[in-house]
Amino acid sequence: MSSKHRKQVTELNRTKRSRVVDLNTYEPKTNGTNRALFVELKRIEMETFQIMDRHNVPLEEQGELNYMYKRLRDVMNHSKVTKVNGTRKKNKYRVIITVNGRRKSVVNDWINLEPATKRFNELLDEGQAVHLPKIEISKSDYSIEVKYGVSLLKWYEPGDVRRYRRDDMGKIYQEDFVDGSWVVLDTADYFIEETFTAYGYPIHKKFNVSDIIREILPKHTDKFPMKQMYLLNHRVYLEYGHKMDIITAITPETALKLYNKLSEVVANAGMNNIYCAGHITDYGLVGAKYKEIMRVTGWNKRKVSRTTNIR
Repeated sequence: MSSKHRKQVTELNRTKRSRVVDLNTYEPKTNGTNRALFVELKRIEMETFQIMDRHNVPLEEQGELNYMYKRLRDVMNHSKVTKVNGTRKKNKYRVIITVNGRRKSVVNDWINLEPATKRFNELLDEGQAVHLPKIEISKSDYSIEVKYGVSLLKWYEPGDVRRYRRDDMGKIYQEDFVDGSWVVLDTADYFIEETFTAYGYPIHKKFNVSDIIREILPKHTDKFPMKQMYLLNHRVYLEYGHKMDIITAITPETALKLYNKLSEVVANAGMNNIYCAGHITDYGLVGAKYKEIMRVTGWNKRKVSRTTNIR
């Protein structure tokens, strides 16, 4: 195709895309289908074409369209209906988990408010039972702080009012819609258990505090029933005889919280065979521990002496 012909086709397509529809009088050519749903779909389609006109590049390369896609998927998902006593009804309520204010996952959708509120409260109770909340996650070469939340949402209907909130500076603002068409009814902090890796187990196996207390802390041998627990850099070590359990955290701060939690469990449970040696900082003792760790694990000096699990 010549460049002149390609240009003519492009102009023709752009003319088709720029066709404006009056959404107030728009009537979808469907039978027995929710009109508001298709009006929303048409509006999203119009906005998508406007963005394509501005950029004039393929649709899949439009980073600005990601938000449109999310809204479109959300509308499509909401179009699913549930049969109740032979009557088709829409799911109007939703509970989601958020990370740093953005949706992480959808817990479930409900037709009525009561079961949605019940599940929302159950998640709050589960979060309060967490031993060591996750406050950071690691990327390839850095870590970021994370704050989890749980939100109770309602599909927007005429007459619904978005909440007014106050930011850190004291300024009052009105909350945005979630995923384009959901109104926030309630939000609360949510806590997820921090996880760790352990030496001698598959790298993909993660341990939370309860797993460590149940599986790793009681381990011992008949020949060496006594264990020594100490903190070194970003790892907690449980040493007994010529064997060693090593629990790795993301940062030294997280490892310190884990050590303090395990020390509390040891004291409260009366585990007299575990000696809590604390944080190893003496230069000579650190060097001796490095040699012992390298002998048991086969790790090199660089890996043993690392102070963080972030590459």
